[in-house]
Amino acid sequence: MRKLFILFGTFIFTLSAYAEVSTKVIDLVGQESKVEFLAIGKPSLLKINGTGGKLKGKIEVSGTKVTGQLLVALDLITTGLNLRDEHMKNKYLEIAKFPEASLQISELQLEKNLFTISGSQKGVPFKGKLKIHGVEKDIEGFADVDSDEKVVSISAQTKTSISAHQIDLPSYMGIKVADEVQITTQFKLKK
Repeated sequence: MRKLFILFGTFIFTLSAYAEVSTKVIDLVGQESKVEFLAIGKPSLLKINGTGGKLKGKIEVSGTKVTGQLLVALDLITTGLNLRDEHMKNKYLEIAKFPEASLQISELQLEKNLFTISGSQKGVPFKGKLKIHGVEKDIEGFADVDSDEKVVSISAQTKTSISAHQIDLPSYMGIKVADEVQITTQFKLKK
């Protein structure tokens, strides 16, 4: 009888471990999202805020590990000035050749599964590869995760170098953009 209880307990433990590691793939098309960037000019009085980006791609959640590929169409991003947008998209980003930017998330380890808990996890480090202008570079950043009964909200920040992606530093009338650009991504996933 004791062996039966031990066997049954082992079976239940194995099932619960398997349930925790089950994988869920989420398509980001149709999910609420936004992508923004902030570039600072030299002198630093100039701040260029690019907005309007929407995510597509897929996120894979396996237990507490999150991976996936995020894509954003660069033609949707605007800075508030038509001439600057035209130069950014056509001269610098060359969106006719490179219409999308992508982030391949390779490492994001949460304390708890996104879909089985409620609460917040702040400053979770992540690693990945960011591809802009056809050039892929390793990046690191931080994500904040908030989860309730219905929705998981994720906000992530990273930085990249314009020159690392083989893009000329934008300039206009003697004012240049600093090489470092901050990228912020926010999206919500329905449970």
